Amino acid sequence: MSGLEGYRSRTVTADEAVRCIESGQRVFITGNCSVPEQLQDALDRATGKIIPWTTWDTYYLTHIYQISFERCVEAFIESKLLERAEPEPLAAETLLTLRANGWRIAIVTARGWHPDGEAVTRGWLARHGFPYDELHLVGHGDSKGAVFAGIGRIDLLVDDAPHHVLAAAELPTVRRPLIMTRPWNCDFRHPRVGRVTKPADVLDVAQSLALA
Repeated sequence: MSGLEGYRSRTVTADEAVRCIESGQRVFITGNCSVPEQLQDALDRATGKIIPWTTWDTYYLTHIYQISFERCVEAFIESKLLERAEPEPLAAETLLTLRANGWRIAIVTARGWHPDGEAVTRGWLARHGFPYDELHLVGHGDSKGAVFAGIGRIDLLVDDAPHHVLAAAELPTVRRPLIMTRPWNCDFRHPRVGRVTKPADVLDVAQSLALA
């Protein structure tokens, strides 16, 4: 099975949702949607350089563009990067399908650099129809690992940043960490970490965990 085809989707009742949350089972953690085209556009405009995102070999944009983190933030805010970002195809549908099958959704994002990061993120998620039960923002230089550890049991986790995925893989409470393939993580390898190429691929892994 691939994509959304064949995955059982249904509406859960309020009582079922409460039982799922109280049991602490089937928690899915996802990072913020990747927006490489918008990132490149903002930084190309700010620096006068043209560096295709498909050539980025590191997660750290300050290294790629040779500018300060503060200038990166200015470029992102000036371009309204977070507000203009488009969701990846089937990302919202994937989370809706997981939610309908009893998963609790937690979003952990590194948008803490934005002065209004939480409000902008909540508005974006609502505008694009993303379901979630928890939203956590971490600041620049902070590890998502501390948030993962604080949540406790996590059955399935997806991110595209190698250092965040590594932090998850080192936690015994994270059952299945996955990395979303991007140019900057193609060389990343870890015995506990699986790899997916698009949001809908996550459903295959979710079903295998449910059947295990």
